[in-house]
Formats: sequence, structure tokens, C-alpha cells
Amino acid sequence: MNSITYNIFLYLFQFGIKITAIWKDKSRKWIDGRKVFPTFTGTSKRIWVHCASLGEFEQARPIIEQLKKE
Repeated sequence: MNSITYNIFLYLFQFGIKITAIWKDKSRKWIDGRKVFPTFTGTSKRIWVHCASLGEFEQARPIIEQLKKE
């Protein structure tokens, strides 16, 4: 039941953003920014490390440095 409510909310949110994009530049940019999300191709392996704050980055730094070495 919880995932159904979540999915309904997401669809309603996306619909609302598309409606407000008609007259709001920020909403239009939000939509356009998701159209050009980077795709990673090629032979190099990439790892995406998301850090929401400087503290999280500092905690992840040793792991990132080790991954760069390997």
C-alpha cells in the first residue's frame, strides 16, 4: 500500500511540474535538466559517489582516494 501511495504522489508531482512549466521558468528548467541527464558510455568504469554535505564528503574521501588508486 505504501509503494502505491508513493507512486501516485510521484505521478501527481510530475504532472504538476509539467502544468506549472507553462508559466514558470524554474519548472521548465527542472524538466529540461532531466532530459539531458548524463549517460556514461565507453570503456572506462565510473562510480558515482553522492555526498549531500561536506561532512559526508569528508567521510567518503578515503574511499574515493582508494578507488582512484585501484
